[in-house]
Amino acid sequence: MTDTLRSFLVLFLITTENNALYCPNQKSIEQPRAESNIPGAVIVVVNATDVLYEQAFDYQSILPQLVEKQLIDLDTDINQYLSEPDRKIFHPHYPSHSITLRKLLSHSDSIAVNTQGWINFYRPSDSAFMEATLTDMCFTYINPNTSNRLPEPPGSVTYYSNEGSGLAALVVEE
Repeated sequence: MTDTLRSFLVLFLITTENNALYCPNQKSIEQPRAESNIPGAVIVVVNATDVLYEQAFDYQSILPQLVEKQLIDLDTDINQYLSEPDRKIFHPHYPSHSITLRKLLSHSDSIAVNTQGWINFYRPSDSAFMEATLTDMCFTYINPNTSNRLPEPPGSVTYYSNEGSGLAALVVEE
């Protein structure tokens, strides 16, 4: 954690502790955030039973905006949005179970983490690592290597993977 971020967090926690009965207002958050050069933040204040305050500052997710404008649908097969018509992303053992943005965002896409696969796939000292695109990663690493898949069909089990998040980013990028 950078010193700037750590300082902001400590300042925010002290301010919040001193005003424990009150929810922060936008000014009490914006000023120290801006002074610390933090480009964006999401802050949620809760007690034992309720969300007292929630606010996103500056950077926001483009995904809800694309859904609102009906440019993408969370339940459409992601292959409909990818610009590689000859290459598809699917679960090799369950090809009829589509992978959707909703499944990617809820981490129920059946994509597993395979650290050894990453070590073999890209090495930080290798120039291919620096030159690889998100498209390269998704189509090379996720699809053909069945060891990167959970044994259940997409939508049936929740399991976090950075690779699924990267695939969601690729859909948005396309």
